[in-house]
Amino acid sequence: MDYLLNKIKSSIFWNKMVILLILASFVNILYPYHSVFANEIIADQNRANLGIMRQAVLYNPDSVPVDYEVAWNRYVTVTAYTSEIWQTDASPFTTANGSIVHDGVIAANFLRHGTKVRFPEYFGDKIFEVKDRMNPRYYYRADIWMDDKPVAKQFGRRTLKIEILNEVPKESTELSQAN
Repeated sequence: MDYLLNKIKSSIFWNKMVILLILASFVNILYPYHSVFANEIIADQNRANLGIMRQAVLYNPDSVPVDYEVAWNRYVTVTAYTSEIWQTDASPFTTANGSIVHDGVIAANFLRHGTKVRFPEYFGDKIFEVKDRMNPRYYYRADIWMDDKPVAKQFGRRTLKIEILNEVPKESTELSQAN
C-alpha cells in the first residue's frame, strides 16, 4: 500500500496523467463525430422500427363505437353560461380540465370530469360531457356552456331531469374478428 501511495505522490505519475489527458483531448479533436455516427445508427434503427409500428393495427378506444345506457337520473337545477370573464375566471375559453370550450360542455361539481350526461326533456338525445367546474357553493347543479349570450339568457335557470350515462361498447365486426 505504501508503494502505491509513493507512486501516486511522485511527479512521474502526474506527468503521465497529464500526457494521458492531452491524448484523450486530441482524440476528441481528431474524431469529433464519433458520437454522431453512433446517433445516426440508432436513428436509422428507430426509423426502421417506426415503419414496422405503422403497419401494426393498434387498438384505439376512441374509435370503438359505443351505445349509452342510463346509469341513474335525478332532477337538478340547470343554468347556462358563456365565455365571459365575469361569469368564469381569467381564462374564459379554457375549462377546468384544460380543454377549450365547445358545444356540449357542461360544468358540474357533483360529477367527475368526462362523465357523459343527457337532458332528455329539453335537449332530447344530445349528449353533454362534464369538463368544467362551478363555484363550490353550487353542488347539485349543472351549467351548460353556450356560445351565444342571448340564447344563454333566454335559457335562464330550469329544473331538468339529468341522465348520467354509462358507455356500452357496440359489437362490431372488427372487435369480433380480433377475438
